Amino acid sequence: MNVIDLNAALLEQTRAFAQLVAGREMTTRVPTTPGWSLAELVKHVGHGHQWSAQIVARRAKDQTLDDYLNTPGASPADYTAESLLDWLPATAQALVNAVKEQGTETTVWTFLGPRQAEWWLRRRLHETTVHRADAAIALEANFELATDLAADGISEHLERIATQSGQEILTPQGPHFFVAPLDEGKALHLASTDHDARWTVVRDGTGVALTERHDSDATEVRGPVTDLLLILTRRCPIAETPIRIAGDAAVLLRFLDRTPY
Repeated sequence: MNVIDLNAALLEQTRAFAQLVAGREMTTRVPTTPGWSLAELVKHVGHGHQWSAQIVARRAKDQTLDDYLNTPGASPADYTAESLLDWLPATAQALVNAVKEQGTETTVWTFLGPRQAEWWLRRRLHETTVHRADAAIALEANFELATDLAADGISEHLERIATQSGQEILTPQGPHFFVAPLDEGKALHLASTDHDARWTVVRDGTGVALTERHDSDATEVRGPVTDLLLILTRRCPIAETPIRIAGDAAVLLRFLDRTPY
């Protein structure tokens, strides 16, 4: 897998998101984020960039709900195409600038505990790609993603699940307990048909872990890497993809049910 330039990828994906939504009807409902309009999806992406930029810029060691809700610059002036094409990329640039100024290895608050500032670049990058898929689905537009980027998105998603599962995590909205997505003795193996990446998730104590071993009893999920990302983040029904499942399909379905995005 090629090393991803997180700065460039975040800016590119945010620009692509802005170009997709600019000039569209902002009241359009987004079926993959129930209850949200396109305007709310747009604000969510830009707000998240600005919030994380403030965390890094202040070298924050903790966060509260008020910090999240009162993030400076968290809303566009309006939702015209001109405003969105300016505001959305600027929110991503704010995070890139903050990480450059403070240093990629500076320790800051994250909802998984203290991490290096660069963590936020990767988190916001993959948040943006998935929400770009949300917008594309809502607008019935085409969605494409480079295979290396999709593969890293899966890795980042599974790493977060492994860290959170079986734990109570303090989020800006308060503490949340993340149930283990696999039952005892169960394992899930993911294999891309258009990339060399492979992932195996196994039950580990009260949570789950990623492992390089391939358990022969694992439920195997195989298909194009972007489709794997979309089903893991519950953006696309399995039946609408070329994904194939070998073994107990209920293991995958329970995994998806227990890992909301």
